[in-house]
Amino acid sequence: MGFEGTRGAVDAVLRWLTAGQNVLVRGDAGSGRTAVLEATLAAASHRNVSGLLLRAGGSTPYAPLLGHPSASSREPAQSEAALAEWLAGELPGPRAVLLVDDVDLVDEGTAAVVLQVVRRTGCALVLSSARDLSRPGAPQLSALMAQCAPAEVRLLPLGFTAMTGLLSSALGAAPDVALVSAVTARSAGNPRVAVALARAARFAGAVEMVDGLWAKVRPLDDAPLDAVAHALLARLDDDAVRALELVAWLGSISGTDANRLLGDAVVHDLVAHGRLLPYRLGDEPESLVVSPPALASALRQRLGRRDVAALADRLATAAVAAGQAPDEGAGAPDRLVVTEREPREGDYWRMSAELVALLHHRSADEEAAARSAWEATRGAGRAVAYLGCLMRRPADEEIARVLCETRPAPDDGAQDLVHLRMLEARWAFWRGETVDQVRTRLGEDAAELRPFLEVDGLRDDVVRSLQDGASDADVLRPVDERGLPRFLRGWSVVARAAATLEAGRPDLTLEVCDQIGPGELLPELHHHLDGFRGEALLMLGELRDAETWARVRLEAAYDALDTVGIRVHACVLAQVLLFAGQPQAAWRVLSTAVRLGPAGPLESTYYRRALVLGAALQGRAGALPVARILLAELDAAPRSRSPLVRSLRVLAHAALEVALDREQDASEQMWQRGRRFADRGRMQPALLCWLLSSVPMSAEQLSTVRAAYARTPLPLLAPYLHLHEALAAGDARAVGAALGAGRLWIPAGLTRTAVAVVDESRSVAVEVGSDVPPASPGRTAREAGGSLALRVQVLSEREREVAVLARAGLTNRQIADQLVLSVRTVENHMSSVLRKLGFSSRGELDRWTEA
Repeated sequence: MGFEGTRGAVDAVLRWLTAGQNVLVRGDAGSGRTAVLEATLAAASHRNVSGLLLRAGGSTPYAPLLGHPSASSREPAQSEAALAEWLAGELPGPRAVLLVDDVDLVDEGTAAVVLQVVRRTGCALVLSSARDLSRPGAPQLSALMAQCAPAEVRLLPLGFTAMTGLLSSALGAAPDVALVSAVTARSAGNPRVAVALARAARFAGAVEMVDGLWAKVRPLDDAPLDAVAHALLARLDDDAVRALELVAWLGSISGTDANRLLGDAVVHDLVAHGRLLPYRLGDEPESLVVSPPALASALRQRLGRRDVAALADRLATAAVAAGQAPDEGAGAPDRLVVTEREPREGDYWRMSAELVALLHHRSADEEAAARSAWEATRGAGRAVAYLGCLMRRPADEEIARVLCETRPAPDDGAQDLVHLRMLEARWAFWRGETVDQVRTRLGEDAAELRPFLEVDGLRDDVVRSLQDGASDADVLRPVDERGLPRFLRGWSVVARAAATLEAGRPDLTLEVCDQIGPGELLPELHHHLDGFRGEALLMLGELRDAETWARVRLEAAYDALDTVGIRVHACVLAQVLLFAGQPQAAWRVLSTAVRLGPAGPLESTYYRRALVLGAALQGRAGALPVARILLAELDAAPRSRSPLVRSLRVLAHAALEVALDREQDASEQMWQRGRRFADRGRMQPALLCWLLSSVPMSAEQLSTVRAAYARTPLPLLAPYLHLHEALAAGDARAVGAALGAGRLWIPAGLTRTAVAVVDESRSVAVEVGSDVPPASPGRTAREAGGSLALRVQVLSEREREVAVLARAGLTNRQIADQLVLSVRTVENHMSSVLRKLGFSSRGELDRWTEA
């Protein structure tokens, strides 16, 4: 069971204690274990439960016991029995709680005393540890763990939302998306490291206030990171620190070399503590990197010339001893690799943090290597490779420098200069230049780049042809691309796939995608076509197939550490999960892509779509500060002249308006934007804007939407149309049926309206007073005896919403997702509803009738 931050973990600990179960709180150094124990002790005190907190510390026997304030007068020579007698006396009452922080660091004597006290008093035990105590490594605790058998509550790395709140608190104002992403990547979601990074960045001037948000203006590694080193290295021995210095200096190290150079025991211990992270890419051998990345930077900052020389000598000596030639490239970062992920949902945030940290490592290393290669010759071929790294992120100055200083070189291929000009064109489009401006910029080279430059015209032609009734065969007719270099092939296919999807013909989108086999195009274009396939399956209502497809493609992108693929397929999967009625799961998937940070020209399309989805999800969940930060980034991020797919930013802005109770304004925005899409033949985004409105439609609007849907039916949206029709007709039965039509995600405002229609005549639940028999389910107050005194219990608005949705057939999880509540809260409301109505089960809600 894993939690972000303190509050949820404390609640979980208290629930376990109430159930009579001992608890182990696990988390990395700096994750907040001590805060959880302190908060648990405070909560116990408020409940009049006696408790005592021991803290590991010191190397002397019984240090945690002798260091406690109420034991300060005792001599170190006190016997184990005397210490046990004292500790038992501090825990009166049958419900007492003994808490031990960093239990993996306590000595054998302290562990024995704690065990005696638990057996003698029967007190509950709450422990904390940075390591897995079910594995070998802490023999002094074996008897205690066997006796107490604690449940685990794990503190997980912080996700985007929690990190935003933490940085807002540490800096005194909200951070922007780029800063949240950078700190999350560098800290791997560790709260203590994140705060240390933020403070160091502010001290060094690496962050500044820009438009009311803290923004990163210089690399975070420029800030002094001593606090990070002290936070994570203080309890490691010298061998472990030296091992981490070596791996940090190298960048990464193979598992075999790590065991040979550092020793099996040291490697095992560092992996157990999370300071070394094992990764594997495909069939390649396992490699290790320092985690979090900020620690690797801190270690490198501490290395002087003599330290580096000593590390190099150590590598050379080890190579000679193994009969190998010394590696001339020692010190240069190796390629980093990704671990196989575990399927358990509780590990998602940890794996996500590790993945983002690893991608940060790898991207920085690849960019550094490409820069070095380009600076050696300044040729076009090497410029293409370098720009391929730079253009994943906003890097205007560096990109402009490469374009300005690149010259033909002897090792350039025949098409390298053309490829370079294409990248220049993509950068120019990303910065907002028009087609005519780009053609002028390219000059004579524009003719060779015609297949790329004419993508927008082709897409508009396809949409117009479909509007004019062109045959499917005409739309599907491929463009002859024989003789084109690989970087120019496939743009016409991508244009037709995007056009058919937005025109409301997802069936044709699938056929277009089938025209290209694996490996025929650049990976980026394959990712976009795969994304279009997933969206087409979604629009066709094939949610299970769409989810399977997106998950498989996302897993492949994770395995390949492919940021383009991660952005595309995380976004598509999030859309599928959202429409499947799983908004929390959608945000979990999407947040990994958002935490990659701002995208450059090569990755902007689905980055902007991710910001829209993220802002809409966070606005709907009531996390308005995070929604506003995502919206600010969306509005500030460069908008390509004509992206492959539109971001639908109106959905994000409308979600925020709804969260601020301005539903009518949001509805008007959505309607007008939908009209503009429809006028240009983009029926899919038009129908999305219209049918996802939070306000019921007027008769005229409904007529317009019906006509549009009749021309371009999209099965995914049919239930939404039926719901709007039922609302317009005031048909409570049809509205109830629409609410219960599978796992349907409905905008919050529309849910409230639908519940009000169904519940219009059901605002009070009546129970007969104590002097008469209770009314049976389904009987009204009048039937129970109208002349008798009645006690009326009013269902709260939230209880009515829960009752109506439950009667429509939604599960507690579906109701929780629909109303943005926790499952536990829904269960509590459901229990209250049944009690007030005099029912024994939710099945009886079908007979719910009231005066």
